[in-house]
Amino acid sequence: MKWLRYIPRWGPTAVVLGVILTCTLLPGDDLPQVPAFPGADKVVHALMFGVLAAVILYDIDVFSGRVRRGAYVAAALISTIVGGCIELLQDAMGLGRTAEWLDFAADACGSFLLPLFVLPLINLILRNNGRH
Repeated sequence: MKWLRYIPRWGPTAVVLGVILTCTLLPGDDLPQVPAFPGADKVVHALMFGVLAAVILYDIDVFSGRVRRGAYVAAALISTIVGGCIELLQDAMGLGRTAEWLDFAADACGSFLLPLFVLPLINLILRNNGRH
């Protein structure tokens, strides 16, 4: 996994954030409908912002070679704040989207919980990249 060192710092975070902004700030009529089950959109919110927090965490610690607890908290808070700002933007933009407290709650849950599951993977990537 030596190729990881060629990825620009903050590149993964920028890509994930770009995808999230595109998906969440499109006009309501342009969005694909999520079939599945009631509350599926909350699961999607949790996954999007959990992935954002995990990628931020990776970008914070990829150069130090280890994941620190403070970095985990910072990544989760940043991702949660981004989720809150997006909810406010959806409401303010008048594009058929509204701010929802439950979406924000799902964003926060994903931001804090998903990185806990991917921390071992991040540490494995760092270790195999010669950073540990």
